[in-house]
Amino acid sequence: MNTKKYFLFFALICSISMHAQNILTLENAIEIALKNNYDIKIAKNELNIDEINNSVGNAGMLPNVNLFVNNSNSLLNTTQTQADGKQRTQNGAKNMSLNYGIGLDWTIFDGFKMFAKKEQLNQMQMQGEREMKRTIYAKISNVYHLYYQIVLQELQIAALDTAMQISIQRLNTAQNRYSIGKASKLEVLNAQVDLNADSSLLLQQKQILKNVQIQMNELLAQDVQTAFKVQPKFAIDEQVEMNKILDAAVKQNPDLQYQILTMNIAEQSLKQVKANRYPVISVTTGYNFTQSEAPWDSSPNRMDVA
Repeated sequence: MNTKKYFLFFALICSISMHAQNILTLENAIEIALKNNYDIKIAKNELNIDEINNSVGNAGMLPNVNLFVNNSNSLLNTTQTQADGKQRTQNGAKNMSLNYGIGLDWTIFDGFKMFAKKEQLNQMQMQGEREMKRTIYAKISNVYHLYYQIVLQELQIAALDTAMQISIQRLNTAQNRYSIGKASKLEVLNAQVDLNADSSLLLQQKQILKNVQIQMNELLAQDVQTAFKVQPKFAIDEQVEMNKILDAAVKQNPDLQYQILTMNIAEQSLKQVKANRYPVISVTTGYNFTQSEAPWDSSPNRMDVA
């Protein structure tokens, strides 16, 4: 394969890879990840559950109200045999029973267990907020990492492409020198081998770039074959101070805050266990109504049989 064929082959590859590719900025990548990533959606749903569960009712501070209604009706056909041998039959006897009422149970003191439970629910809600932040920060960090990896791989491709262009020129020079008798066939073959090695490295590097782009598409929850280009230039903040970063990490790090809240939740659980040592004072009241009806023996459906 001559140098012109090599040049046309790689030009075709570059034109195909550049065709119909959108520019994906770092800000857009973060926005898409926060919108579509399933781990973040799960964390938001779990936070909603914690917010709903954080109520005075779940802490046991509210009274329990029970309502009940029981209504039963029946039709009976009965036959009785008396001592003198007579039989008494009654058909269609109606029986009705109605029972309804309301009950209220209210625990007014349980050793402060209900207050410890409410504080535990507060801590669990705060823990859910930290978990969501931790998930968001982790995904943003992954976006940064993959985005910079893509930039790095593209720079590697540019460097390898330059090396391949140099190898093409070397091969052309060697072929020209061989054609005029200034070089041996071995020089041409060595140049050809170098060009083949550079082209192989370039293809491998493009495959590495493709793999990283697939990982980015998976992180953004979009089609893995979505083609895009990145911006290789970034604004770097040169005023960053290490002491400020460390101080912010201690105060704002969601992982550290999550562990602190886990310890607080365990402390509230211990308080609830200790509350079982104290007496419980509760108030119970209610109202109950019962009504029943049964047929008299003088029912028109009754018959006496000798």
